[in-house]
Amino acid sequence: MTSPQSLRSHSWSSSSSDDDVGTSASARRLAWFTVVVAVVVSVLGSSQVAVLLHYHTPLGFEAAADSPSMVASAELKEYFPRIAQGAETPVMMLIRAGRGSETVLTHEVQKFTQKVVSAVNTDPRTKPLSPIVVGYYAQPHLGDVNLSSDFVKSKLVSQDEKSTVLVLMATKAPTMATFQHKGFNRTLYAPWLYRKQLMEFLYELQKSPPPGAEILLTG
Repeated sequence: MTSPQSLRSHSWSSSSSDDDVGTSASARRLAWFTVVVAVVVSVLGSSQVAVLLHYHTPLGFEAAADSPSMVASAELKEYFPRIAQGAETPVMMLIRAGRGSETVLTHEVQKFTQKVVSAVNTDPRTKPLSPIVVGYYAQPHLGDVNLSSDFVKSKLVSQDEKSTVLVLMATKAPTMATFQHKGFNRTLYAPWLYRKQLMEFLYELQKSPPPGAEILLTG
């Protein structure tokens, strides 16, 4: 004779088994549904891949060919190609006065700027880019163009003189890099390496800002 306790145990086991079967079936249905949706999206979307890869028409505002910005850009590329190349992808270092400092036009910021100008031409991470540094305390010329101090100050120093910008523009864009692999040199297409090295160089400078100032990077 079966006791009530064993009946309850058997009933619970059956119920638990049924729940497991139901859960497993639901999981399988969900998995198949996901697979079917993925296949449908892949088939219907494959025709759009080429469009997405090659569609470069801007969706927003596009300057007219005779606009001042487009004319200036064209003339820059024609007469100063080295500068134009760097102007397309500049890296900017913002030097901002810290707490208790009234201005960034200080001897300390001047020394820091000179340090940056000297370092970019000698550091192996930046030397391949042959960068130009433009700043209030940097050399007063951009390539072959001399810049007046008043012009530089109006463009690169804030009106309250609490922030200034150093602009680094690469005049060369190397794309190939040589790596050592198993004792052999391999030259590969790696333009990202030079950008990475430049950012590492700038992050090191960021860690040692001039006294009374802080440094932010952008670009």
